[in-house]
Amino acid sequence: NQSNTVKIIVILREPVSRELSLYNHLAFDCRRLSSTERTSWHNQVVKKDGTIMTFDEFVLGKSIPALKMEVGPGRSTRHGMYETHLRKWFKLFDRNQILALSYDELQYHPEKLQERIQTFLGCELPGGLCRSNSNENEQKILFPSVEAKEALLAVFAPLNQ
Repeated sequence: NQSNTVKIIVILREPVSRELSLYNHLAFDCRRLSSTERTSWHNQVVKKDGTIMTFDEFVLGKSIPALKMEVGPGRSTRHGMYETHLRKWFKLFDRNQILALSYDELQYHPEKLQERIQTFLGCELPGGLCRSNSNENEQKILFPSVEAKEALLAVFAPLNQ
């Protein structure tokens, strides 16, 4: 059994921002893929008439219902419910085997984050962390509406204390 030598590194993003990022990626893909190339994963953001939902429509019609279910269709996991996942990991592994990092630190202080990873792993990693996920396009939603943010926070907050 090698479970006591496993090292787990997880980078957590603020859940509302993570949900907005998911929407932007799905919407971007749906705009560039034909309807026959899209999967059910992509079609989460597609309305019955073939148009792409607004972020608010996605949140209220897809995200919130899926996040409120313990199990079932709609999501492969309950994304953004970090406490739920981490609690399970902490039951299986010692705390010193898990390094939880912030996505914001990755974005704004990658050198510091890399130092923390090296310390955790006990080795030096060559090179540096680079930003490769930019997905810049004119249709990208940069900020959620107040309504969407509040609706998501009501679901995420209890499971991210």
